[in-house]
Amino acid sequence: MIETLEWHPVSGSSITLNDLNYPLSSFEPEVDREDKQYKKWVAHGEWPSFSYAGAMRIPAEGRILATGADDTARATDYVTKRLALCDAFLPSATTPLTSRPHGYLRIKLYGMAEAADADGHIISFRAPMQALYPSNSEFFVTFKLFTPYFTGASTTVYPIG
Repeated sequence: MIETLEWHPVSGSSITLNDLNYPLSSFEPEVDREDKQYKKWVAHGEWPSFSYAGAMRIPAEGRILATGADDTARATDYVTKRLALCDAFLPSATTPLTSRPHGYLRIKLYGMAEAADADGHIISFRAPMQALYPSNSEFFVTFKLFTPYFTGASTTVYPIG
């Protein structure tokens, strides 16, 4: 279903997910719904109110897969790929953030006419390493996008959540 998925940080290098290096096993968009609750004073229930879509959270899980002819080559490839993932998802230690969004997520699903973007943050990232198995491990990332939809270059809105 996901043709391309890229994270483009404000500082750091971009990363492409759901490819041979970082295949995803889970990608779960969820949109918050926000409304005010007004209880009825002398009756059961509450008054109907407007409900607006809030931010979109996308927890994703995947794997870092290394390749190489022997253990040393696989370990070197794994560390290189893990560092690239950390560079994309973690804030720079030397460059302070001067932008409210940490970056944007670009997605293209099969059947979409174009790729679409949404600004956001990385709100959590984990990449536990496997002891004595340096060629394969999981990673977990949660994106928080400021809109409940992605917008294409032609201003087409794609409500993926």
